[in-house]
Amino acid sequence: MKAAKDYETRSLGKPSMSYFVSWMKDGHVRKFAYPHVSLETALALAHEVLQTDGGDVWVSDEKGQKVADREAIMDHADGDYAESDDEN
Repeated sequence: MKAAKDYETRSLGKPSMSYFVSWMKDGHVRKFAYPHVSLETALALAHEVLQTDGGDVWVSDEKGQKVADREAIMDHADGDYAESDDEN
């Protein structure tokens, strides 16, 4: 599993991606119906889901590939996630 930070860094210069927040509830995968154009926003929403549900939560891209797992979401919430454009 690649960390969310690494994924966003590799995506620089490419067209915008859409990100989806998904989670497991009652043995079924749930997914928010609308995409997020910012990984930052998707991670923040995923953290909210994690706080209310406590189950398995992840962020995937528009191709369905997981780009952030529970650990990356928690790291983001703890402030360990660095924006790729912080150097500018």
